[in-house]
Amino acid sequence: MADVVAANVGFVKSLSAAIRGQMWVCGKTAQLLRDLAQPPPAASPSPSPYVPEGCSQAALEAVGDPACKRCAKHVAMQDHVTCVILYDGSVECAGDNTYGQLGRGKADSDDHPLIQAAHVLAGMTISSVGTGGAFTCVLAAPTQGNKVYCFGRGRSGNLGNGDSKASAAPVAVLGLRQSSRIIQLAIGSEACVLYAAPEEGSSSAVQCWGGEYGPVAVNVPNTANVTYLAVGLHRTCALLANHSVACWSYPLPPAAVPGLGSEASGVVTRISLAGSPLRSRSTVACGTVRGSAGSSLWCWGKDDLLSDSELPWKVTALPGDVVDVALGWGHACALVKSEAGTGGEVYCWGQNSAGELGQGYSNGTLDHSRTHTTQRVRGLSNVTAVFAGRSSTCAVTAAQRVLCWGLNIAGSLGTGYQLQELTGPIAMQGLCA
Repeated sequence: MADVVAANVGFVKSLSAAIRGQMWVCGKTAQLLRDLAQPPPAASPSPSPYVPEGCSQAALEAVGDPACKRCAKHVAMQDHVTCVILYDGSVECAGDNTYGQLGRGKADSDDHPLIQAAHVLAGMTISSVGTGGAFTCVLAAPTQGNKVYCFGRGRSGNLGNGDSKASAAPVAVLGLRQSSRIIQLAIGSEACVLYAAPEEGSSSAVQCWGGEYGPVAVNVPNTANVTYLAVGLHRTCALLANHSVACWSYPLPPAAVPGLGSEASGVVTRISLAGSPLRSRSTVACGTVRGSAGSSLWCWGKDDLLSDSELPWKVTALPGDVVDVALGWGHACALVKSEAGTGGEVYCWGQNSAGELGQGYSNGTLDHSRTHTTQRVRGLSNVTAVFAGRSSTCAVTAAQRVLCWGLNIAGSLGTGYQLQELTGPIAMQGLCA
């Protein structure tokens, strides 16, 4: 199969003989697949599910097909934790569980290199999952109240329950309104939700908690026209109904990003934020922009690594249409449509201290391990979705595999291995039994 990484000798020699079996994933965002096949429509915060080969829509909805019930619908990753939400509405996580953020009912200091069920959510159907590394939040399905629950570290009010204590059990976020349906959960250093419509008499369709927002959900003013959220380190950016972008750091109000969303620049379709505690000058953001000549990638912000301009600039060293982007603390990866095949290729740039660029090697120290030149991730093709965490990345292929690389502390990439660095794509294990 063309998209399978057949050997990992060039990435991690000690692992090349240990990759056994296959891991199949039957779910990914329909919006991404449409982007790969044709110019994308306006972004949607809750796209309809893609129906993979061998799995009917009815099987996905009823979760009665054994080939489908453990299929990954979404990947969420940050710091030393990776979680997947499956088509049966359950959540499984791998990595660090110091604060109980893996949902196993208790905190521990062990490494967890394989994804396992978040038992604290047993009996719940989950629509969305996000992790801030030390804490995890989930959005319950509309049939189960459309509420948000969080567990893990409570410092800075990240659990949203009015307290700062850690909790290995899920706690309900306080202050969320019930007048409108939540359509997106977005997690960074803080957490935010987007509603289908603003509250009557209010300019807010967004609520957030944690950090400067406080320990319970509060309204974010002037967000009535937001259609999609991306949350980074103490900063949030949003796609607006007019296809432009606005960003803010609470309590400052949202401010438009100049030069994006105009007829000249094109329609912004996706956004992603970087941001590291080690680099506090500015948060970098990137967005895919669809114009008459195709889809391109634009970035803005200053961190002396990914971007050196507060004004949006076009990333030119990419060989085709850019259909998705994912940013970590100090690296960025773009999904570029291939001329042939059903998916695309991934190109990364920035920090490579832990193999973030997928080149089969790392460059050692934080100060001498960077590149401003985009690098194609080796041994990876036919990619349909890309996700990034602190210093790591995961990609979903057209053959329904999830492959991850980069920093693997506590086994957070779910490959079954506890090496600190995976410098090339390795398959996540334990899905689609």
